[in-house]
Amino acid sequence: MIEKKQKCISINYIRIIVALLILVPFVFPFLFKLFHWYIPGIHPFLDLKGRLSHIEANSLGINTYIEANPLDPLNRINNKPSISLLLSHTGIGVSDSNWIGWILVSTFLIQSISLLRKCDLKLIIACSFCILTPNTLFALERGNDDLIVFILAFAIPYLLNSLTRYSISIVSFIVVILGSLKYYPFTLFSVLWSDDLHKLSQNFRRYVLPFIIIIWIIIFGKEMILLKSNLPLNPPGLSGFNISDVSAINKIVRDGTITHKSKSLNFLYKETVGRNIDNKSLEYWLRELKNEQTTLRKIKRSIISTKEYQDRLAAVRANPSITEAELDRLDSAYKDKDNKNFVDEVEKNKKSLNLNDFIKEKIPLLILYISFFFSLTLILKYLNKDKSNISEEIYLKTNRLDRLFYIMGASMLVFCYLTSGNNSYRMIHSIFTIPLITSLIKSPFKNPKQNKYRKGAISLLILILLSNWMVLIQSIPIIYPNFQGSLYIIDSIKIVTDYCLFSLLGAFAFLLIIRSFSFKINQIKSQE
Repeated sequence: MIEKKQKCISINYIRIIVALLILVPFVFPFLFKLFHWYIPGIHPFLDLKGRLSHIEANSLGINTYIEANPLDPLNRINNKPSISLLLSHTGIGVSDSNWIGWILVSTFLIQSISLLRKCDLKLIIACSFCILTPNTLFALERGNDDLIVFILAFAIPYLLNSLTRYSISIVSFIVVILGSLKYYPFTLFSVLWSDDLHKLSQNFRRYVLPFIIIIWIIIFGKEMILLKSNLPLNPPGLSGFNISDVSAINKIVRDGTITHKSKSLNFLYKETVGRNIDNKSLEYWLRELKNEQTTLRKIKRSIISTKEYQDRLAAVRANPSITEAELDRLDSAYKDKDNKNFVDEVEKNKKSLNLNDFIKEKIPLLILYISFFFSLTLILKYLNKDKSNISEEIYLKTNRLDRLFYIMGASMLVFCYLTSGNNSYRMIHSIFTIPLITSLIKSPFKNPKQNKYRKGAISLLILILLSNWMVLIQSIPIIYPNFQGSLYIIDSIKIVTDYCLFSLLGAFAFLLIIRSFSFKINQIKSQE
């Protein structure tokens, strides 16, 4: 009894330490300067301010989908779904960003550290560093929408664990709301296939769920496709994750990835000036990067210090209702009409693709999908080699909540990895996988053959740590400028790490669903 109390006290101490360490950069903001995504003068909660400014501008009659938002800190055109506009009549706006942001941060911290489980000191320290990561700080500093997804999704396993008549209806409501806020949370419906659900849930999956999905597609599908096409390109490698990044490895190693740098620069312009990069600027910065005369961090500072940026910012502060057309008439605004926009040029090239070009473009992606599912199948075969009585023991070693949390986090991450480019802050959902990983690592298996589950869980933990912490390497050029040229090799390592991570994440999630069904079948047979 005394030992249990001591363990409980020690785990709570570690939870408090993790939460406090995450809050340190907020107390000492200069620490955020170590990260490549930090934008001076706009701290904290940039993404939250963007969302709130969208709501506030709509209440003032400004259409931020077609003109720059004068209330946005970076004067950006909105690329967020319209569901948040339902809050336009509440009167909330950019001035409310601090108290809303701190509610999100504190709620996220309480929820995430609660997922740390009792185990030996080495394991709990390793799991703590899966929460205390640069990606977590990125999400918190920006006040990103992914925090809202994490906070609301956190309730789903507890609701399903209760297995009450109304729990599935509440879960469906949460998933539909989150799916309207960000498309990928719709994969949260996968948890309905993951555990011992009664007849009501089976009927729900067969009849109600398809109806919900169809209605959602009719209402929000077109908007999601349109917004997704207008999103800025996410740079591959350290700054994000996407299966298509694998095809960029050859270019990264061969020529320092011109495509990679171009996407990064365009993303940078979108984040700061609010427009796509022009060809003259693109050529200039590519030349500077190639000659190792600058870094992306220095370029960001240069853009913010330009007359174009400063004049736009001053004009918006002087007249918050100023339109994009009026901003474009400023003397310092970019007006080189003979020079095509970077993304316009890309779109033009896409339209001019003939069938052969289309095939050449899509075949590599198709090969990547095939190789991913082949890798996933090989891992599944290895983990599922011995079928007899292992399902029962796996379920005895883990609990329902941990399994639900894992499937929830893994399904969102794998879906995002396969379908689109993602910023690194989305890796906060890997925190959901920690409880099950901890249970599999610390649980002693009677059958030595079952140690492969433990080895797989250890591999997952290592890969999650690598994927979350490798992004910190982007800060090295601040101290050692000559390291900039080596980043592209690290990018390649990160891309391979992500491929292994998401293959293993998907395999374990799929295995849990399969074993859930097989375990229930075995239970039914034993009862008969």
